Amino acid sequence: MYKIGILLFFFIIGCKKESPKSNKLVAPKTEKKMGIDDIEWMTEEYPPYNFGDEKGVNQGIAVEYLKAMFKGSDKDIQLLPWARGYKLVQTKGKYNCLFSMTRTEERENLFKWFGPISNTQVYVEGPKNGKKINSKEELKNYTYSVIRGGISPIRLKTFGVPESNMNPVANIKQMYMMLKNKKVDFMAYEWNVINWSMKKLGFDPTKIEKKYLLKDGKLWFACNKSVSDEIIQKLQNIFNTIKNKEEVKTVLKSKYGL
Repeated sequence: MYKIGILLFFFIIGCKKESPKSNKLVAPKTEKKMGIDDIEWMTEEYPPYNFGDEKGVNQGIAVEYLKAMFKGSDKDIQLLPWARGYKLVQTKGKYNCLFSMTRTEERENLFKWFGPISNTQVYVEGPKNGKKINSKEELKNYTYSVIRGGISPIRLKTFGVPESNMNPVANIKQMYMMLKNKKVDFMAYEWNVINWSMKKLGFDPTKIEKKYLLKDGKLWFACNKSVSDEIIQKLQNIFNTIKNKEEVKTVLKSKYGL
């Protein structure tokens, strides 16, 4: 009986040994090929180009172009703080696009682009009849409120303004309140956006004026470098087709006066 027990023990142990690997070939896993419909779209409060209305519906010039590109389909567009969207669209492996972004030399190789959406002008702004800036050399002598991760701090830095002179905030209201409460000398932002936003927030935009031009450029859709060149070219082709359509121009004129 004892011998039978010993034999049974070794039989069970032997059964638990790893069986030889199967010679059966396993097909390699194939990654899904990402297409236009897989892109995640992100934007910020940047009227009149892109913004959320009082009902939480995305509006704006760029949004109208995107709707036209996808034949009226309401794409799922995330409305995010600029700094967050700007970080996500640079995150390796993400399949996303952010708009509307000023295309500059400093940003050129960070993204893949299609557009342009519109002309854009970024200024230093300040109180009407207040301090003047007469040359680019004078820029470094003042302090500014800016949007964190936006184009303004990039341009100010290009003109030699130290980061210690810049006060980054999350939104336009905070930026303007710093100026209004005299915590900074100036603010720096896109001129059309400042005017639209101040009206929307209940402030009088005629109380501020342009002080110095930081950038005269264009706004674009900026896509993650994970998006293939083939997809970017398809997006560009579709954009080129719809941009000058009469029905698109009519919508832009009725909504935004363009």
